[in-house]
Amino acid sequence: MSILIILYIVLSACKPIYNLKSNTSTNVSDQSATVNPNDFSQHKSDSIQLKNGYVAILKNKKLSIHHPKSGISFSNNQIIRLQDETGNCFSEGFMKIFSKDMDIVLEQQICSSKFIINEATTLKINTSTPSIFLNKIVYTKTAKNNPDSIIKPKVFDQKDFGQIPLKKINLDSLYMLLNNK
Repeated sequence: MSILIILYIVLSACKPIYNLKSNTSTNVSDQSATVNPNDFSQHKSDSIQLKNGYVAILKNKKLSIHHPKSGISFSNNQIIRLQDETGNCFSEGFMKIFSKDMDIVLEQQICSSKFIINEATTLKINTSTPSIFLNKIVYTKTAKNNPDSIIKPKVFDQKDFGQIPLKKINLDSLYMLLNNK
């Protein structure tokens, strides 16, 4: 049995910390907020309290990040991945979002013709300007025909793509640009 099948079974059995169907919010002080991709693809929306005081609001492919005390808001319509967007292979799409200090991390999964690709996108919050921008992207590929093999992750940061504000991030374009270097 391949590692992906085992991982899928284990993840399917785990109860998420946060479920969009429940319409309740949870404080995730040291835990990540997990959203069931099946719920997400049904066009539900809700908010997730991040531990840095920000609130992430997810709806369809849109991510909005809001700071309730200051009233500052940021959003992007092209950063959240849906489950198997291409229809060509199995992929989870959006898996979870969590905060670590002043970073927000999105974990998602996409696929290409030969690979399942786990994508970790790190956004940096700059409180002095205030702004949120892309800080780092990590792509970890697994061959579809050999799910037990993991290819060395590719890590890209601002020196590879410059300082991109949240509202201008297009993950599909970045993937094509960065992986064809």
